[in-house]
Formats: sequence, structure tokens, C-alpha cells
Amino acid sequence: MRPCVGHVRGGRWFAAGLVVLLVLSAVPAVGQAGADDTQAAPDYNIDSVDELDYYNSRGFADRNGDGRVVVALRGTFNMSRSRDPTLRFDGPEPFVLRGTADAGFRDVPAPLVRRSGEGSLVLRNLSIADVRAEQPATTVVAGGPLTIRNVTLRDTVHRARYASDTFTETHRVAAYRAGGDVRVVDSTVRRADHAVRAGGSLVLQNATIADIDTGANGAVTAVERARVLHSTIVNASGARGGGIAADRVTVRNSTLRTVRAGYSGGAINAESAARVVDSTIRNAEAGRNGGAVAADGTVVLRNATIVDAASDQGYSLYGYGPHSLTVVGSHLENLDPVQFGYGGISDGRVTIRDSRLVNVSRVHAADVDVRGSTAAGRLRLTGRLISVRNSTLRTVRGIDGSEVLITDSRFRRSDRVVGSESITVRGSVFAESAGLAGFAANDGPLEVVNSTFHGTQSPAVPPTDYRTLDRVNFIEATPPVFVGRVPNRTDVFVDTTNDTEQAEEWDADVFWSRDQPFPSIQRLDVGPTPTAPVSPTATPTPEPTVSPSRTATTIPTAAAEGGGAAGDDQSRGNPGRQGAGAAASGAAGDGTGAVPPLATMMGVAALAIVSTTVIMIFFALRS
Repeated sequence: MRPCVGHVRGGRWFAAGLVVLLVLSAVPAVGQAGADDTQAAPDYNIDSVDELDYYNSRGFADRNGDGRVVVALRGTFNMSRSRDPTLRFDGPEPFVLRGTADAGFRDVPAPLVRRSGEGSLVLRNLSIADVRAEQPATTVVAGGPLTIRNVTLRDTVHRARYASDTFTETHRVAAYRAGGDVRVVDSTVRRADHAVRAGGSLVLQNATIADIDTGANGAVTAVERARVLHSTIVNASGARGGGIAADRVTVRNSTLRTVRAGYSGGAINAESAARVVDSTIRNAEAGRNGGAVAADGTVVLRNATIVDAASDQGYSLYGYGPHSLTVVGSHLENLDPVQFGYGGISDGRVTIRDSRLVNVSRVHAADVDVRGSTAAGRLRLTGRLISVRNSTLRTVRGIDGSEVLITDSRFRRSDRVVGSESITVRGSVFAESAGLAGFAANDGPLEVVNSTFHGTQSPAVPPTDYRTLDRVNFIEATPPVFVGRVPNRTDVFVDTTNDTEQAEEWDADVFWSRDQPFPSIQRLDVGPTPTAPVSPTATPTPEPTVSPSRTATTIPTAAAEGGGAAGDDQSRGNPGRQGAGAAASGAAGDGTGAVPPLATMMGVAALAIVSTTVIMIFFALRS
């Protein structure tokens, strides 16, 4: 039996109407679910100080029932004209202060905002300037989480109440303090006491913190973890951590410049671990330890540049206990000693890979491992176990350790290599250097294989009863080359300074030398000492904008070994892609990018359900 045409057409119209109803019912849900405080309808639109005083005195409330209190501010508010210049809120809902173009506050008595309770506080699209107080104060205080987006806060001054000729000191008012987590994005704090103090964790992203002078710890501090991403901290000082003080610290694609701590950690003071990736620390100073970084945990420097760091007690990078420092693909220049461990007897470990060190005075730890790196200047390596592999050291102050291993490396114009218990040299070259020393009891093992000594001081190798020389060249050697036992003729080639041949023409000058040099002579560089190239530094972050994140310029390096990163989960693999990886981690791994809120994802799911329903009805009608 054929169906009635009218019934078919009616069924199709009914199905089409059902589809329209489903779509219309889903769209408002999606819009509501995806709305954040930028899209939420304001509960208040305020244009004047009098209007602000009126609503503030009566208490702000959730008028439209969307679960938050949003106050939209239009224009600039001179708070010196306010009868009650402190905005207060203690309700359970999130409290949002949102500005339009050119909205903000000026001539502000602190505190400007006090949000009680554990609810969140959000400030967005505002400027705050000329904050004052007659006693120590903070501009914005929140009992719970605090979010700052596109806000500029500057020029906070705490004037002495009883100023006189003998008491004229002024202090700055602090910027932000919260009992919970704090997020500061696309914002600036300039000329203030401490910039941010978080009772939980802290994220600083695309932000500028400048001209901070506080007697507290750090320009930015956090009880838990602090993450500084694509940001600049410049001209800041504090007690511990002139730039950053927190339990754990991560710095990516950022610059810390001209920072000082009265006690420890000129740039960073970490109660546990610290990580600096694709970033620059320059001109950092501490009153005690850690001119650049002080940490009581593992420290990782990856593609980092640290220049001009010092401390009054003489350590630029300092670990308080038996922890490790890993330096990969980085540039360190003009630094006081680097030490990880307790006092003179260190229990820590320092690993340096694919990096450049210039005028770093000393690296000290129980275990020092240098691979694929170059060093020039006053460097001295000290510790119990010292290993140098595939590296070049020029004009350094030598090595002083218990056990020393040197493999496939070059030393030029360097002081002696001292190993009190053992020395092993393989496939290496010493040019115009002081040679090897140690073994006061003449019983330490010495092994030199397939290596060349050129123009070394006399004696080139120390006396010991356990010496192994195999395929070793001694070129332009000052007699006596050896003290004690003479090596076998087949094991060494000796050319002394008491000859007349031209430069780079070497003949055997002693009867216990073989006639021709060993092939390791080909690795001898007798030309002028190369100058260390100037390393690029990370590009400082300009004034915060809502532009895409960018990667700092860093020194290109060879492939970094993942094990040396001490668990750097964001920087493994190809170093050439670390900039992109770090930027991606800001949006994913670090949780600081534009991650869609749960409500938005729920709205997308609703649209997917509607689309599926439409398709099913369409095919049902066709059949």
C-alpha cells in the first residue's frame, strides 16, 4: 500500500521542525557554557565615583543569576574623591572587575580592592596608577584565587606619616596579594613594593615586572610553584630571591635583569627545584649565596644565558645540599664559583653538556662531568670525581680532583691537572699548558693514551710507580720531561726545546723516543688562541601585548641528552625544536595557554549531538 503523499510531506515538515527546535535549544546552551567573564553580562555598569560609592556601600550582588558578580567600569575613577575608596566583596560568587577602553583608577588610597573569603577575584582590562598609603599596605588583596589580565599597575608610594628632616624615607605599596593561586597574564607592575605574593601557586605570563624594591622575599613569590613564561623581571630586589622566590621555580622564554637579593638567590631562590629554559639572567647579585640561583633541590639550565652574577660569599649558582645542577646548551659568563653540596666537601653533582663557559671562576661538586663544551678564562674544576669529555678548555686555572678522567679533549694555556688518587688521559691534547701533577705518595695510577703534550712545563707527567704511557707525543718539551722511570721507546715520541728545526717540524731528540710522532699530533692546534664568540641572548619581552608567544634566541647546540635534563619533561629531544616545544608547553603542559574551559567543551559536545541527530533524521526520511 502506497503512503499518502500528504502524510510524507507532513512527516518531512515535522522532522524539519524538530531539527530547528533542537538547534535553537542547543545554541543558547552553547553560548552560556562558553561564556567567561569577558562575555558574561555585567551586573553593574558604573560610570562615576559616586555611582561606585553607592553600590559599594550597599554591597555588590549577583543580579542576573549567572553565578558571578561582574562590575563593568567605564572611564577613569579618581579615588581621592571617593567616600569609601576600598571596594569590598565577601560573597561566595566569583567577583569580577572589568574595564572597557581606558578604564581604570588613579590617585588610589590602598587597599583598592579587598575580596574576603575563599572565592575568586578577577581584574581585567584596567589601569591602576598613583597608589598611596600612610602605613604598609597592598593595592589588591584576595583571600582566595586571583586572576589579573591586561592590567597595568604603577607608581605606588608609601609616604611616612610624620615626615621630618630626619625621617623622610618613603616606601612603595605592594601590588597584589592572594591566599590562593595567582595568575598574571598580559599585565605590568612598575614601581612598587613586591609585585605578586601568592599563597598557592603562581603563573606569570607575557608580563613585565619592573622597578620593584621590597624588604620581603622576591619581586614575585609563591608558597608553592612559580612559573614565569614569556615575561620580563627587571630592576628588582628582595630579601631572598630578588626576582622570584618560591618552593619550585620554572622560568621559560623570559628575562631577569638587574636583580638583587639581600640574602640568597639574586634572580631565583627556590626551596626545592628550579628550572631555567630558553631564558636569560643578567646582572644578578646576592648578599650571601647564589648570585643568580640558590636552590635546595635539583637545578636545570637548558638553552639558558647567565651573564654577570656574583655574591658576597662568592657563589653564583648554589645548591644547599647533595643536589644536582644540569647545564645543557647554555652560556655562562662572568660568574663567581658554582657549587652544589655542603661547604668545602661537596656531595652534589654538576653536569655540563654542549655549553660555553667564559670567565666562570670555579665549578665545585663531588662529581663534575663536562661534555661537548668549551671554557675560556679563569675556570677551575674541583671535586672528588672530575670527567672532561669532547671539550675544549683555554686559559683555565686547571683541574684539582681525587679522580680525574680526560677523554678526547683539548687544553690550551691551562694550569696543571691534579689528581690525588688517579689520572686518566685518552685521545687529548695539552698545548702550552702546565701538564699533569699529583700523587704525593707516588702510588696513584696514571694512564695516558693516544695523546699529545705541546710546550708543557717540566716535568710533563708526575712520578708514580703505576704509570702507563701508550702512543704519547711530548712536543717542544722542557727537559727533564720525566722524573724517575724512563718510558719505553715504542710508547712515546719526545721533541725537546733544545733543537733547531722550524716550527711544526718535530724530530726525536732523546734516545728513548721513537722516530716519528704518533697520529694524535694531527689534533694539535698551534695557531693563535681563538676568541670566544659572543653568544646571543634571549630577546627581552616588550610591554605586554596580546600577541602570540615567541621563543627567545638561544645558542644553537648539539643534540642534548635527555638524561642530563633531570626529568625536564618539556625539553627532551631535538634542541632545535625546544623553542616551539616550550611555547606549546605554555599552552598545554604548563596549563598557562588559552585552554578551552569545561563549559565551552560541553557546548561543543552539545552541537555534535545536534549534528548527529540531523544526519540521522535526514537519512531516515530518504529511506
